[in-house]
Amino acid sequence: MISSKPLSFVINSSASDENSEEKNTTTSATSENEMERKRYDRQMRAIGKEAMTQIGSARILVIGCGGLGVEIVKNLMLMGFKSITVFDNKKIVSYLDLNSHFYLNEDHVGLNRLDSVIDSLYELNPYCKLEKLEAETLTEDIIKKFNIVISSDELIVSDYVINISEICHTNGIKFIAGYTIGLFSSSFVDFGEGFVVKDADGEAPSHGIVSGIEIVQKDGISVAIINTKDETQPEPHNLSNDDYVKFHSIEGMVQLNNTEKPFQVKVVDVYRFELIGLDVSEFGSYTQGGYFRQVKQEKVLDFKSLKQSLVDIDAGLFDDISAFLLYNFAKMDYPIKLHYYSLALNRFISQKGRLPQNYNTEEAKEIISIASNILESTERKAPYFVDEILFSLLSYTMSGPLNPMCTMLGGLLAQEAQKACTGKFSPLFQWCYLESVNSIPDIITNAIKENVNADIRPTLSKLNIDVEPKNNRYDAQNMIFGADFQQHLTNQKVFLVGAGALGCEYLKNFAMIGLGSGPRGTLSVTDMDSIEVSNLSRQFLFREEHVGKMKSECAAKAAQKMNPSLNIRAMADRVGKETENVFDSSFWGELDLVVNALDNLEARLYVDSKCVYNQKPLLESGTLGAKANSEVILPFVTNNYGKHKDPPQKQFPECTIHRYPNMIQHTISWAKAFFQSSFTKSVEEAKLFLKSPQAFFEEKGNNMVTLDSVTMYLCQRPQSFEDCLSWSVIRFEELYNHSIKNILLTYPEAFTTSSGARFWSGSKKCPKPIEFSVEDETHLKFVFYGALLYASLFNIEGPADCRSNHAKFFEANKQYLIDVVSRTVIPKYIPNPISRDDDDAKDSSKEGSSEKPKELSEEEIERQQRQMNEYTTKLRNDLTTVAEKIDSDRALLETAFFLTDIDFEKDDDMHMEFITSASNLRARCYNIPEIDVYETKGIAGSIIPAMITTTALITGLVVLELYKVLDLNFNELKEKLKTEGDKEKFLERFSNSYVNIGIPFITQSEPVPCKKDVANGLYDIWETINISKTKDNVGTLGELIEHIQSTTKLTVTSVTYEGAILYTCFMADETKEKRMARPLDQLLNAIFKSEKSKTVFNLGVLAMDLNSTTNSDIVTLPTVVYSAEKGGLSEEEKKKLLLEKKKQLLKQKQQK
Repeated sequence: MISSKPLSFVINSSASDENSEEKNTTTSATSENEMERKRYDRQMRAIGKEAMTQIGSARILVIGCGGLGVEIVKNLMLMGFKSITVFDNKKIVSYLDLNSHFYLNEDHVGLNRLDSVIDSLYELNPYCKLEKLEAETLTEDIIKKFNIVISSDELIVSDYVINISEICHTNGIKFIAGYTIGLFSSSFVDFGEGFVVKDADGEAPSHGIVSGIEIVQKDGISVAIINTKDETQPEPHNLSNDDYVKFHSIEGMVQLNNTEKPFQVKVVDVYRFELIGLDVSEFGSYTQGGYFRQVKQEKVLDFKSLKQSLVDIDAGLFDDISAFLLYNFAKMDYPIKLHYYSLALNRFISQKGRLPQNYNTEEAKEIISIASNILESTERKAPYFVDEILFSLLSYTMSGPLNPMCTMLGGLLAQEAQKACTGKFSPLFQWCYLESVNSIPDIITNAIKENVNADIRPTLSKLNIDVEPKNNRYDAQNMIFGADFQQHLTNQKVFLVGAGALGCEYLKNFAMIGLGSGPRGTLSVTDMDSIEVSNLSRQFLFREEHVGKMKSECAAKAAQKMNPSLNIRAMADRVGKETENVFDSSFWGELDLVVNALDNLEARLYVDSKCVYNQKPLLESGTLGAKANSEVILPFVTNNYGKHKDPPQKQFPECTIHRYPNMIQHTISWAKAFFQSSFTKSVEEAKLFLKSPQAFFEEKGNNMVTLDSVTMYLCQRPQSFEDCLSWSVIRFEELYNHSIKNILLTYPEAFTTSSGARFWSGSKKCPKPIEFSVEDETHLKFVFYGALLYASLFNIEGPADCRSNHAKFFEANKQYLIDVVSRTVIPKYIPNPISRDDDDAKDSSKEGSSEKPKELSEEEIERQQRQMNEYTTKLRNDLTTVAEKIDSDRALLETAFFLTDIDFEKDDDMHMEFITSASNLRARCYNIPEIDVYETKGIAGSIIPAMITTTALITGLVVLELYKVLDLNFNELKEKLKTEGDKEKFLERFSNSYVNIGIPFITQSEPVPCKKDVANGLYDIWETINISKTKDNVGTLGELIEHIQSTTKLTVTSVTYEGAILYTCFMADETKEKRMARPLDQLLNAIFKSEKSKTVFNLGVLAMDLNSTTNSDIVTLPTVVYSAEKGGLSEEEKKKLLLEKKKQLLKQKQQK
């Protein structure tokens, strides 16, 4: 059975689909290819166009369609692989499949597994051909039809997998194997002998400017030291020893430019590198300019077959670290231990015909004994490899595949498939074992450690831990974590912030594990974005029919379809200060857990601050191409997310952008600034005038520049598309000819500074004006797309198809554009030198002084000032006339004075065509290498490369931490973990993860414990300052401030509640005196505005240490919890009150 014929991935959008059953028209083929190009845009930016094309030619066989197999197939389809075949050997669905298989439910139990899911898999990607293999067994002839084979359903060291591996190795077929059961996983990769890695790390090649070349004598030759430091904004070259580079556009030492072979480098420092072994004594002298770019070098790897690798490990031919991917430096011996556990498990399965039963002590002991015997028979004979506690924990928990383990491993192995057919990134070489026994509830782990040789079942019974199967979708978890833990998990109240790539994976995972699906559980998800085509390659829950709809709503529906019990609430609100009426204190207070799935720092910091304020655990994660990280944030125990100091976003100096660009990033920033000035900001000014002319004149009536731009939009409005083309031509002359001439008037090419140095040298590139030419396509594109945008401001349509099919219109109507341009009258150039930088003043006796602009006389300055004043008056008069017309006929706002602004949108092709042409023309003026629309879009849109594989892997790791977080009682922790040492010991169970799936690299480390570093070391970030009206005798605002100041020895500068300011040190004395004497509970309830008075208030307080000689910064104190209850409530009373409230809420839900 094969899906409907798909389009193969084509980089060239003009190519047609060779596999289409029906002949498509050129238009439909182009639109489908365009849809496909947009679908894979973010992934293509991570792996490159060439790799994306190679993915389309792979033929992949996936063996097994269990939880791991379906994750791999899902990822491969979303990545754009052209041909995928699945073989599942007629496996039947059991309850143990349901925890990890997102397309199965209780109705499928007892049915053929692949048949039950194949139709749902087809829907993942219409451009992928998916086929199921109907065969009794896999033969060599069948396997030889594929160039990549992935085994997912059998233990890697089993004879079955070894035999398949041998066939693949012998026939040059790339082989990938993975297996996971319970909290154990293993992976193996064999890409054969002589496998070429084209790009080891997948990072964009390092590149930058050449600002100088120093010649030094070394080993009898003249060696070049390349300086890359840009004085206006120093950037390190990011090269390493033995990297290779090429150069271009160097002036003087031209022998370095565009060489056939790259030069090997040795790093001198972060801004300089040496060209190894190159004698430049016969080269010309460097004068200025130039660029370097790293050239990636290929490397060749020889993989061993699975069979040979097993022999070599037993023989001790590998050291215990290099043979395996190390994932935790605190567990450096775990990979080799897990390897021998895997061998023992395989022998146990061979003998018994099944996996060990859950929490069966005799069978766990049997596996430990087998492992010891295996080790004894090898050359290694290392008894410490047999870890009885670890092996027992693994053996007790092999009930079935778990969702997060399948998700994590599915991402890792699908990425290996991409490496296999592209040579992009470094493959796994060759083994990887991962486990998560720390996810087992502490009460069970401690019982096992205390009774390692005793039957564990009676102990579990005494602890009321039920690990028997329940014949439901959660059996794999029931039998590992216990039924009570599973019930606890389903009754959690969870807030997922974001429903994009991370959010979709999380929702799928949460649906599988049953998070928030119980009678008291809820899962709230919010995302303010709508679905775009580019989301479809990595945001798993969306399909083409969802494009344009809200992410949160579509994702919630898809997740609920996977698990109808999910109590999910979809929202479309941004989480921030402006929505605190939606996400109020009551909302945050009821949550048990927050999970971030965000892609921007501001939102992350805000959510983090709310979690700290409300003392809620937060699971944080993020991705960037092949990289990802996750962080566990626990109240009272760890640092919060905001504790990290993230590097500031890179910004270019204004002088670099407007006068001295030397990189394409500079010209793109300049083009965006021009776009915003011409089509957004200036138009907004004009609209402000139309809204209220009087207010505009009062605020900006003397600003000649603002008046001039507003007058242009209102008094010099174009009447036709041809007028807009003329406007665009004139802008071209101003930007690329006249303005460049003005720069050269002030700084001629031969200009020298006061120190005698050449001004245009190093990172400063001397510009040259451009003469407009109708023969130059970039010139015409700037004019055409600039006219389209300008016409949009005034609702001028233009010729038919000039917008809807702008690319074709441009190609077909160049003569029309040339004719209009030729009729345009270009204003004569009037010299207008730019102002000179203060430090560029120069002795008039220096060379080039004859070209220096003359100093203006006092009379000339006065004359120019009179002209400016007269012109400003004229502009005001013109706009006054407009105001009078509007006042007499408001309908003109929709006709003669209609105006709309345009916001830059990276996914609007017309916007990007204009930005690209504008940027490249600016680059041409400064002899900066130009780039195409695709590359420009990535820079201008700050597009983050993304891959489904990285997203899947990191979310799987996060859910393994989620199990641990839900095993905690935070009120107990607060009392239990008093010292930093206590916290460090406790945190050994938890892991923050750092992943680079391209190298590949996975490492886990313990979270950092929080310290008392708030308010001069009095508190940690999670603590609260508790003040009682009765116990502390604090009734008024003044008494509250006095109490805080006496406790902290700090001076309070402000007190706020729910965003309202109760007190600030800048208040007028009279207001301050009245406010300080007012009863605090009355003041707070007046703000609260509720029929029922509140008695507990969370206050925000800022303070300063006026006695400190070293630190005068404002200090944010921990949340001040003010209790206004009479006598205050005891902890027992609070618990009863909370319980009563929960009962009432449950009753209300039942009634609904």
